[in-house]
Amino acid sequence: MVALIEPVTAAGIALLLLHERLTMAAVAGSTILLGAVVVLTIGERRGDPAPGRTATSARPMLPHSD
Repeated sequence: MVALIEPVTAAGIALLLLHERLTMAAVAGSTILLGAVVVLTIGERRGDPAPGRTATSARPMLPHSD
């Protein structure tokens, strides 16, 4: 979740120090992207596989010991 702080901080600095304008499209896009990161992070913590992956494909491949 710490990764969510960096884009918010960058946008804040751009607004305050560089006098950048934040459009509604940028706010909407940022909200969607950060929301996706939150959903995926929560899924990882619960042990759910990523969307489109089965539980077996989410496990790392281990070498066979013959």
